Order: sequence, then C-alpha cells, then structure tokens
Amino acid sequence: MLQQTPYGASAYRAVGIETGVAAADPLGLVIMLYDGAIQAIARAEGLLAQGDIERRGFYTSKAIDIVKLGLAASLDPQVGGALATSLAALYDYMARRLFTANLDGDPAIFDEVRVLLVDLRGSWVALRQNGGASPDDRAALATFGRSLAA
Repeated sequence: MLQQTPYGASAYRAVGIETGVAAADPLGLVIMLYDGAIQAIARAEGLLAQGDIERRGFYTSKAIDIVKLGLAASLDPQVGGALATSLAALYDYMARRLFTANLDGDPAIFDEVRVLLVDLRGSWVALRQNGGASPDDRAALATFGRSLAA
C-alpha cells in the first residue's frame, strides 16, 4: 500500500507548477505571478490572524519577491513605455506597502495590496482572452496603473 507523504505532495505540486510554466504563454506567466503573489498575501493574512509572526514574514517576503523580482523585473520600458513606467511605480508601491503591513501587522494594508493585485490580474486575464493588447487595451491599463499609483 502506498503511503501519502508531505514530500510526495510537494513534489507533485512542484511538477504541476513547472509544467504550467513550461506550457504558459507570456501573458499566462504574468497571470501565474499574480496568482503566486495573491496566494502568498492570503497566507500572510491568515498567519497574521493566527499570530504566527515568523511564517507571516516568510509569506510577506515571498509576495514582495514576486512583485519586485517577477512582475517589476519583467517590465521593459523600451517596449511598454508609459504603461511599464506606471506599473513599475505601482509595483514599487505594493512592495513598500507589504513591508509596512508585515512590520505593523496591519490586515487592512495586506487587503489593499491583494485587491490591487486581483484587479490587475483581471486586466491581464482579459488581455489574454482577447489575444493580446490592442492600443486601446494598453492605454486603458496605463491609465489604470497611473490612477492606482497616484
């Protein structure tokens, strides 16, 4: 009889993630980054409620890394122009807010950043469903990014 082990479950999840990354188109990869950041924040929020400071810090750091080293690092100002600049400012704001949320133990700040990420994720999902960004889509997303960063 096979025994279910935590290692087996985590190995299965890792294979699933690697397979998803290998099969994803560029917009799909961006959506996966948003999903990872949103999930990390949700875990940090749950751990805040439980009073687990150490693990809350781990998941907050994970969310910050995804925002800064994944989402922000993938921006290309030469290609994205004003949109990339707006998103870079917004991602920087989110990272700073997450740091503050963890430091202060403030659930409202975690929620603020999670909502921003969910909204932006929705925009990327819409772009993917429409087969890419039209000039109107890029302008709308740039305006959205600027309004949130202000």
